[in-house]
Amino acid sequence: MRIDPGGGDGFSVDPASLSGVAGQVGRAYDDYDAVIVYFCGADVPSGTELGQDGVPAAWSAFESAWGSELSTTSLALAELTRKLQATSDNYRNNEAALASGIAGVGGGLR
Repeated sequence: MRIDPGGGDGFSVDPASLSGVAGQVGRAYDDYDAVIVYFCGADVPSGTELGQDGVPAAWSAFESAWGSELSTTSLALAELTRKLQATSDNYRNNEAALASGIAGVGGGLR
């Protein structure tokens, strides 16, 4: 996507580039999900490993809060990936329909 300062309509989109961005966000989503799997699968320290009273409860609260945040961010990345790809697909489909319509109007003209 780029802004056209040269007096054109001011806006243009390269669907291939937009699709590439969707792929990059999708890879970030995959990496992020790997972090979640690691975080959620990590061994929870026992009370004796954490030391003083109250520390296990604090750890549990921390883990619960961050687990929720990780999940929310993961869902947002997945949604962003889907919407970027859908937008790219919509641009491609609209360009194809417009090109087809223009070809039909000028069909016999040369």
